[in-house]
Amino acid sequence: LTAKLLSTIDHLSKGRLTMGIGVGWCREEFEAIAAAPFDDRGHVTDEWMAACTELFTASEPKFAGKYVNFDDVVFEPKPTQKPIPIWVGGESAPAIRRTVRYAHGWYPVGTNPQHPMNTLSRFKKGMERFRGFAEKGGRDPKEIAIALRVLAGPGNKPRGTIDGEPEMFTGGDADWVGDIKALEDLGVQAVDVRLFGRSRDEILPQTLDAMRRFKDGVLDKLS
Repeated sequence: LTAKLLSTIDHLSKGRLTMGIGVGWCREEFEAIAAAPFDDRGHVTDEWMAACTELFTASEPKFAGKYVNFDDVVFEPKPTQKPIPIWVGGESAPAIRRTVRYAHGWYPVGTNPQHPMNTLSRFKKGMERFRGFAEKGGRDPKEIAIALRVLAGPGNKPRGTIDGEPEMFTGGDADWVGDIKALEDLGVQAVDVRLFGRSRDEILPQTLDAMRRFKDGVLDKLS
C-alpha cells in the first residue's frame, strides 16, 4: 500500500516526489498501530525500502523477506522518476550508513542534542562525519544530496549564540537569509522549515500566514 501511494503521487505530480525514510523513535507509536517490532525497526526499514524498489522497477514484482512477502501482483503505474529520490533522516551512525547504502540524500535535524548541527562549525563537523561514512561505504559524498530540517520558522527564537558562535535559524528574517546562504556555500541543497501554526483552533490561518511571511521575508531575499 505504501509503495502504491508513493508511485501514484509521483505519477500524478509528473515526477516531483521525494521519498523520506526514518526508522522512528517512539516505541508507543509502534505498539499503538501494531507495527513491526520496534527493536528490529532498522531491519524492517531496510526490507521495506528493498520491497518498494522491487515494486517500482520490476515488470513482475515479487519479494520474499522476513516482514514482507508478495508475488503474482500487478503494480501499475510505475513511478515517473527512475528511481524516486530517497532521503534518509537521522544523525546516528546507523542512519548515516543507511543513507550511504540506499539513499540519494541525507536529511538530518540540526538541533538533535546527540549530534547537534546548529552552528556553522558544528554543521561542518557533521558534514565531515558524514563524508567519512560515505567514503568508507564506497560512495562519493558529492553524489548524495544534503538537506537540513529546521523545526521552527523565523522570529520564534531570538538570535542566540553557542560557544560564542551564532546559533543558526534563530533570530529574524535577515539572520535566516544569512544562514541559508552560508549553508548553500557548504553544498547544502535544501532546507526544510516547519511553519505550522501553534494554536489548535487557528492552526490553518496561522500556518498560511507563517508561509506568506516566510516567502516575503526569506525566500524573496534568496532569489
